[in-house]
Amino acid sequence: DIYLHADLVISHRFMCCGGFTCKRCADDFRKTKPTQCPLCREPLRESSAELLLQLMVFVEKGASWAETMLGTGMMHGYFGIKKQERTGLEWINKAVAKDYPAAIFELFNF
Repeated sequence: DIYLHADLVISHRFMCCGGFTCKRCADDFRKTKPTQCPLCREPLRESSAELLLQLMVFVEKGASWAETMLGTGMMHGYFGIKKQERTGLEWINKAVAKDYPAAIFELFNF
């Protein structure tokens, strides 16, 4: 893993490949009504269920960013997930154990 903490306010993560861009570039990209990811060229998914499935692929691979995102989603009820704070914290703690900065930040702010 390459650890680069880019605040969620200024970055956008693409679930298909795990890559990210700055928020402004992602917003400009969306205005073109794209059908493919600008980074990996995979079809873009829009529904919460599809995004969650893509996220789970990276969670199963042990990607720290995905564990953090899943944990945050569970803690706040994102991606159509029922709010589950305890389970969400468990996922964030997995990423914290790998010294992932965004997970440490999420845990600190909980």
